[in-house]
Amino acid sequence: MGKILMSAKSEVLREQKVVRAAKALQRARSLRNTRRTIGVSGIIEHIEDVDGDWLENWTDTPNTLLER
Repeated sequence: MGKILMSAKSEVLREQKVVRAAKALQRARSLRNTRRTIGVSGIIEHIEDVDGDWLENWTDTPNTLLER
């Protein structure tokens, strides 16, 4: 029973990774297509908070959310 549960759990984790990878690939393709059609200035469409204060709040502390 425990082996079946672990197998199901690992299958769910694998599926989550596949979904994340597919989304990342779609975003990369969209960025590439935007750059090809609009140019470098079109890339701004793909950047979050481009006009915000992110530069003033920049830190060299690693973001643990990105490491997951």
